[in-house]
Amino acid sequence: MTKKEDLIHQLNTEDNALKSLGIVQKLNRETKNERFLDYWLPKIKQRVDVTVDPKMDKYTMTLPEHGIVDFFPKSNRLLIRKTNTWKNQGLVMLINELKLRTVSDEKG
Repeated sequence: MTKKEDLIHQLNTEDNALKSLGIVQKLNRETKNERFLDYWLPKIKQRVDVTVDPKMDKYTMTLPEHGIVDFFPKSNRLLIRKTNTWKNQGLVMLINELKLRTVSDEKG
């Protein structure tokens, strides 16, 4: 059973509304992480070298314009080390920076 399936099972059996809300948030984060790992990470690895830190769930890479960055897929945030700034919607920034978006992606 994957972590996502376990969270879905917990959500279906939970009676407490506040606990259910917390489970939904964990489920959303896990969904973001799976989508990144399955779809976007292979495309990013074709363009740049990626170092994985499994303990912190972060992916480190070097972007041409910003230097070394850390991407956290569960929270969808990007840390630009050179300026020590955090960016929300980090995946969108990575996609735009590495020019990963294709015509077929925009249609679908």
